[in-house]
Amino acid sequence: MELDQPSIKFGTQEALSHVRALTDMGAMTRLLHECIAYQRSLDLDLDNLLSQRTDLDKQLLSLHRSSQVLDIVKADSDHVLGNVTSTCDLADHVSAKVRELDLAQSRVKSTLLRLDAIVERGNCLDGVKQALDAQDYESAAKYVQRFIQIDSEYRDSGSEPREQLMESKRQLESIVRKKLSEAVDQREHPNVLRFIRLYTPLGLETEGLQVYVGYLRKVIGMRSRLEFEHLVELMEQNNPMQTVNFVGCLTNLFKDIVLAVEDNDEILRGLCGEDGLFTPFVNFKRSVIRGVV
Repeated sequence: MELDQPSIKFGTQEALSHVRALTDMGAMTRLLHECIAYQRSLDLDLDNLLSQRTDLDKQLLSLHRSSQVLDIVKADSDHVLGNVTSTCDLADHVSAKVRELDLAQSRVKSTLLRLDAIVERGNCLDGVKQALDAQDYESAAKYVQRFIQIDSEYRDSGSEPREQLMESKRQLESIVRKKLSEAVDQREHPNVLRFIRLYTPLGLETEGLQVYVGYLRKVIGMRSRLEFEHLVELMEQNNPMQTVNFVGCLTNLFKDIVLAVEDNDEILRGLCGEDGLFTPFVNFKRSVIRGVV
């Protein structure tokens, strides 16, 4: 049953002043009943609160225990945070050391490569001299080529070995040119191939291409000239039974040109790459037009 609200608010200074000012007995009686009813409602509220004390005590105890656990968790968290911070600092330190070691390793590797290059330069210098003495021109050319490759990478490795190598290189170039010229004059095709291949490691590709194309022109020219002279002899005989086939002669000439380029494809490409296949055609065409071949 819901109680009526009291006419005044008990427990306040205004209520006390109101009670002191009462003079009517009926009003006093009514206010007394209201006060008793208000006191009973307070008793009920107090009993209700007291009935919850056990649960509140349990909850307070649980909160207290939880606070202790939280303290432990906080302590562990602080410890983990300290470990993580220490680990991060250690990782940064290790990373810096790794970078320093990597830089040092790179410098050591570069130094070792330079030392190897110096040793290999010396070996190339000795090797080219020994190869020249043994007339092993192929090995000498390889030593020269390797020395030049090393020298281009390490320009500050000393000028005296470079000058000695250049002297040996000039000596080898002179020998190769002379041997190739003799082989061309004597039409020794195997020796021509042998010495023309040495122009690439010596860095004389353009010169080698010109010499070899000139050699091929000479070979083709000789065959064509013999065939042409045979046709001239037939013309001078004035024999109506024999046909002078100038078209066939010219056709054979161009066949010889194509076969020469195809058979020497490897050497021409080695001298000047793809351009090496174009140059012979240009030279042969000019020779045909001029009537040289």
